[in-house]
Amino acid sequence: MAAFFKLFFTKNPESRLTGADTNHLLKKDEDSDNVVCHICLEMYDKPQVLMCGHSLCKDCIDRMLSATTRTPKVVSCPICRIETTVPETGLAPNYELEKALESFLRKKNMLDKNRVCHERIIYLTKIDCAEVVYYYQFVNFLFTVFIFKII
Repeated sequence: MAAFFKLFFTKNPESRLTGADTNHLLKKDEDSDNVVCHICLEMYDKPQVLMCGHSLCKDCIDRMLSATTRTPKVVSCPICRIETTVPETGLAPNYELEKALESFLRKKNMLDKNRVCHERIIYLTKIDCAEVVYYYQFVNFLFTVFIFKII
């Protein structure tokens, strides 16, 4: 309970996390090129690294390879246009990017859960405050009636 009051009734409003306040924490990552494939413009799915160091989704690379008639199979990077020869075994997975995506998704899920919890707490706080005000008014009324009967 003390954590609740510390979080929501702190004197420093910047230290509170609300639904609107948490959006900026994700916006920087969502807008960056770190999580979005430059071909499908979706979050990476099984990212593979090209010779230039850029990454693309495995399915996007497969679609590019199926569209080319060149032998050996060559993929041109959509960012820097450097060509990568794709071996028969395929390109290497980008494990670091996969870890970063997992971390991003965990953070996003945590912030979404916090946002839902915060909205519920606000709702419950409003109900509790309304009930407290009603109870206070009712007790005040009873006290006033009781005092007038004594006098």
